Amino acid sequence: MAPWLGFLADEARPPTGIVALSWVESLLSRPPDDEGLYVAANLIALAVFRAGEADLARHISHEEIGYALRREARDPVYLLYALQPQINLLRLDGYGPDPDRALRGLDALARLAAGLDLELPALSISAAQVRRLDEAGLPVRKAARDAHIIDTCKLLWRLGRPDRLVEAADGLLARYPEAAGGGPHHAAEALWLAAPESQAPPPTAALDSGPRPAVHLAFLRLIHHTARLADLGETEPVVGLATRLLTRQDILGGPYASALTPLRWRAALADSLLRVGRADLAEPVLRAAHHNAFGDPQLARGTAERLGMAAHVPPVDRDAAVALAHRVLDRLSR
Repeated sequence: MAPWLGFLADEARPPTGIVALSWVESLLSRPPDDEGLYVAANLIALAVFRAGEADLARHISHEEIGYALRREARDPVYLLYALQPQINLLRLDGYGPDPDRALRGLDALARLAAGLDLELPALSISAAQVRRLDEAGLPVRKAARDAHIIDTCKLLWRLGRPDRLVEAADGLLARYPEAAGGGPHHAAEALWLAAPESQAPPPTAALDSGPRPAVHLAFLRLIHHTARLADLGETEPVVGLATRLLTRQDILGGPYASALTPLRWRAALADSLLRVGRADLAEPVLRAAHHNAFGDPQLARGTAERLGMAAHVPPVDRDAAVALAHRVLDRLSR
């Protein structure tokens, strides 16, 4: 699989660049609403980090947690709000000089996923508070589980540690067996990314029955199997499998947590076709993916490169992002 795409498993993908800034501006222009404030704060923290302002991103995350903890006694939803900025801090650690610190923090999320207390540098949640969240029907345990799976796999992939990724993926699938079928599918996909030669070819019949998440996982595995065949130069099998998968609008039509997911899947299949010399089949798919890739710089750049085009992905406007960040911080200081 081409490393430009990385993980293809479906997940909520926040907008980036100018789209993210416009979302934040829109949220801040509405009447005060704490749920909207947290969406804006998490988006702007990511935007300023991508603009090179990691310390400001950390400051926003800490202020989010403080704002939530000052209010959690009146409504447990604020503990759920506080979890995402703590996860954001772990992600920032993953880009620092000691990524193992981030991995240890992510492993600690397993306690919260199991209904136990959580102790992290910026956030503590007691077992009693977890029960309160459960009683309120708030999905804090699922949020912790999903972050543990997704962020562990993505961090190890980015670090270029396939051996540790396989070990971690096996451990995550053992801890959360329900994720193998129901998602998130990053641990199952990690085995195809890190050790494709060790994976058994998935049956195409799995696309025609079973719950939708299981069908999505089967499709995902077949994308990676197609890429593996392309690595081996197996032109006819690649063409046959990729073209069949690209016609499965019943699967590619969604719904997905992110509208970008089926675009990325199509682009991955087109990449396999391109690598076995079938540009005639690949390029129309890549053009369509590129046309709709606004908001996903990785997909936009990768499809442009494969089409021989210049990749026009504007950088984050640092000054605009910082100005919005200070407006968010003003709200969080209240």
